[in-house]
Amino acid sequence: MAVPETVSSTKCTVAWQGWQLELPGKWHPVKVEGDHDTGMVLFADLHRPRLGIRWCTPKHKARVNSGEYVNKLLRHEVGVKAAAEAKLLRLHNPFWRESLLYMEPSP
Repeated sequence: MAVPETVSSTKCTVAWQGWQLELPGKWHPVKVEGDHDTGMVLFADLHRPRLGIRWCTPKHKARVNSGEYVNKLLRHEVGVKAAAEAKLLRLHNPFWRESLLYMEPSP
């Protein structure tokens, strides 16, 4: 995981396995595992987890509808109701074109 030396107190750029995020400076990686094909990362502050990302590459890429595959994985991860509330992310990376984002409502 690469974090530039010029990290400001309000934002931090994090890059790993081909993706790059700009996150609040108080969020830190607490769990990082996997490789380019499959993995996860979890960011948290002092109070609670703030962002979790999972990714995986389908075994049979030529026969997989990526949108359906992403929906199936998200339903498994957060449940049917929460997955229905997820928003499609518009990312520049063509490999992540079917990315979904689910944000928990405030308690």
